[in-house]
Amino acid sequence: MRPRGGWWRTIPSCQKRKSVRELKAQAEQELADQKAAEAVEGKIEAIGEVEYTEASKAKIEEAREAYQALSGVQKKLVKNYSMLTQAEERYKELKTQAEQTLADQKAAEAVEGKIEAIGEVEYTQASKAKIEEAREAFESLSDVQKELVENYSTLVEAEVRYQQYVNDEKRRTGKRQLPYRNVFLQSELWNTRRRARAGSMQPAHSTMT
Repeated sequence: MRPRGGWWRTIPSCQKRKSVRELKAQAEQELADQKAAEAVEGKIEAIGEVEYTEASKAKIEEAREAYQALSGVQKKLVKNYSMLTQAEERYKELKTQAEQTLADQKAAEAVEGKIEAIGEVEYTQASKAKIEEAREAFESLSDVQKELVENYSTLVEAEVRYQQYVNDEKRRTGKRQLPYRNVFLQSELWNTRRRARAGSMQPAHSTMT
């Protein structure tokens, strides 16, 4: 397409041809840039809902790689780039959550193993040590991890059983006995909860300076 107007007729033919070629090349480049940007937009759209899966990770990485391959001009034409950055952030969040969940589960399973190792409760130092080790390990868990310990009742039952042995011995020797029903009240877990409840009833004090 040639420009209209008298000024166009005053330009030498060689320059006219050059101008037309330049305009055509510019239009072709702009079209190519737009197509390249649209191709990347399609890859970003294809990410869809972000999940902590290899498939979702692959889509995000593919879109990022395609975007990075664009020229500076082409990158500016990508209208949904923010969707890509949001997807990357979401995947990081899901990865962190999954890793924490796995760590919590492993910690809980380690304590379950110590509880299982108690075995048959006997009135011996060895049995007492196993029970105390399991209790200490359980108390070291976070609240979330404690909820994952499926055999916690086995630990409590072992503590009750061992206290029965202690009370039987005290009865035999005439010493003061500890009622069976109060055994659990002696655990650090109960004491911790009791202190927490007592603390919640006190006026709040600011620690800020």
